[in-house]
Amino acid sequence: MNQQHLNPPKAAAKKQGGFTLIELSIVLAIIIIVILAGLSLAPMLMRGTRVQSETHNVGMLMSQVRNTYQGRYANLTTAKVLQYNLAPSNLVNGNALAGNWGSITLVPGALTGAVANTAMQVTLVNIPQPDCIQLAPALAGTADELDVGGNANLKSANNPNPAKDTITDACGNAGAVNIVLRAM
Repeated sequence: MNQQHLNPPKAAAKKQGGFTLIELSIVLAIIIIVILAGLSLAPMLMRGTRVQSETHNVGMLMSQVRNTYQGRYANLTTAKVLQYNLAPSNLVNGNALAGNWGSITLVPGALTGAVANTAMQVTLVNIPQPDCIQLAPALAGTADELDVGGNANLKSANNPNPAKDTITDACGNAGAVNIVLRAM
């Protein structure tokens, strides 16, 4: 038998093990790109979650107040809302109501041209402009009238279905704004 076939050549015996520096660099670059993409998307995802949470909580608050006061809001105060446990627990902050961005107040109000104290007015303060752009249109469905950033009656009896861009434009270009909802 030939001895040459039993022993492999020395070049074949030195088979490479592990990664080359180039392969490792490519893998690290891909990992860094994935991490950076995740970090850039995180604020947007968090904003969406906060907007959904706030919309749900404010809707629940308004529904509870509406069911309790039944159109007679003369004695409505934030203190009474807290006393009667009408607010979702995650809006309660001691003796006040606070959402994801700032305080929330409730007072008696009236829709445009209506009798006083026949509506509730809910005010959310200091909503940052990027959050307002998502929150204001989402809250429009919970109210009969909507004011954003000092722009009154974006939604009203005369304009029951305002265009989304009309509402988002009222959020401005920077800073924080207030959102005021009035509902019967």
